[in-house]
Formats: sequence, C-alpha cells, structure tokens
Amino acid sequence: MLVSYLIGERDTYHDVEHETLVTFKQNLKTAFNNNDLKILCFELNIPYEDLGAETHDGRIQDLIEYGQRHGRLADLVAYSRRERPHIVWPQLPIVDTPAIKSKSDLAIVISINQQALETAASHLAEILVDSNFVLLTTTPDYSRIQWLPHDKDWQPAVQDFYQTVQHSALRIPRVRRHFFFATLLPYAFAIGCAWGLVHQGDELYHWAGSSYVRVLTSSRDWKNK
Repeated sequence: MLVSYLIGERDTYHDVEHETLVTFKQNLKTAFNNNDLKILCFELNIPYEDLGAETHDGRIQDLIEYGQRHGRLADLVAYSRRERPHIVWPQLPIVDTPAIKSKSDLAIVISINQQALETAASHLAEILVDSNFVLLTTTPDYSRIQWLPHDKDWQPAVQDFYQTVQHSALRIPRVRRHFFFATLLPYAFAIGCAWGLVHQGDELYHWAGSSYVRVLTSSRDWKNK
C-alpha cells in the first residue's frame, strides 16, 4: 500500500563496474522469468509497477537500476543466491553498503496528506542538518497525493512503515533520525505503536501550517513516568 525511497547523494566510490553489472543482468535474465520477477518484487518489497519496460530484458534492466538508485543491489544478490544457488552470481562490491554517501542523520518522511519531502528538506537545511532521506508515500512516482482509502483496512500500510524503518535501521545504522509526519491521526497513532520506543533520541516534527517544527525527542523515560 505504501512505497518507499532512499534518497541521498550518490557515493561514486562504490560504483559497480559495468562488466559486473552486465554479468549480473545476464544471470537474472536467465534465472527469473516474468512471473519470477513478480514474486521477487513482492518478497523484497519492490514496486513491480516501477519496472515499466515492455520486454523481459527491459524489466531486468529496470530492476537493476532500481537497485542502484535505492541501495537494494545487496538484497537482489542475496535473494538470487538463495533462490538460484546453482548459478554462479558475481561478487558486487557494494553488497554491504548503500550506494549513497554516509551521513550522521536520516530523515524519515511519511508523506500521505501532502507532499512533505521538499518542506522537510528545506527545514533541515535551515537548521544545518545534512541528512539522507527515506520517503514513504502512496504513489510510486510521487507526482500527486493519494490518501489512504477510507473503505479498506490500513494494516498493510502500518506493516509497510514498520518494515521500511527496520530495513533502514539495518542498512543505515547509528544515525540520528528525524521523523516528519503528513498523515491522518489514526495512521500516525498506529505507526507510533509499531515503531515503539526502542530508539532513544529520535527527533519528531509537527506540521505547523507552512513549515515543520521540532516538538519531541523520543525517550524511554516516556514509559516510566
């Protein structure tokens, strides 16, 4: 129900050699047909609709480019090795490292009621915080706003949030996190329950009409008082 994007400055030091990617593409094309690609995307939480090419070869290329943009090549390699162990998969030099520059701050923007990414980025720039971003939204191309459907259960969207935050914590650990909310109150409450208080020091921001303001810093003491 939600789609997520990792946004940051590309780390050219970790670029994969062209020959390695060509080999990886050929292996993927041989090992996974179109139905297999749909299963792969489902299990790795990759929007299949983002693979917009009409041919199988084009969809494989789109998948690799998606992995490069979002730091997911490591997941693609791990999945391929697990599901097709009889194939010799190339060693990619970025299997343990996101393809973006490492920074000490990570902004997580939940953008459902309005397009909040640009405003959140502007606010962090004003307070001199240099951050990478994780964007969660309801439209794959982020060209418009689409609210959560009022006639369906929102539980999948809560699970999408939880999985995205857990994945970002594993892939980009030891960062100060900034949460920007642009969503309905019931959903904000639900993702708060899923998020829990396992992290100390997360910064929370509230929409104040035309910009964001920091209102809370998470603390385990909330449970003890």
